[in-house]
Amino acid sequence: IINSWDDVVDKKIAQNSQPIKIQRETLFLKVKSNVWANELNLRKGEIINKINLKMGEKVISEILFKVR
Repeated sequence: IINSWDDVVDKKIAQNSQPIKIQRETLFLKVKSNVWANELNLRKGEIINKINLKMGEKVISEILFKVR
């Protein structure tokens, strides 16, 4: 997920966010601004579903955002 972020999410999201680490099914995501943190928080379920579908199993159940 961390190395293939551009393939998992759309281009605009990939340009404004970067995965930091995965710990206990939680993806820690660095975002460019509070606006992006809010936008991605609203789309969290969609992003989690995309990641899990891409991986073929449930690897992420939560996303936490950090504004850089």
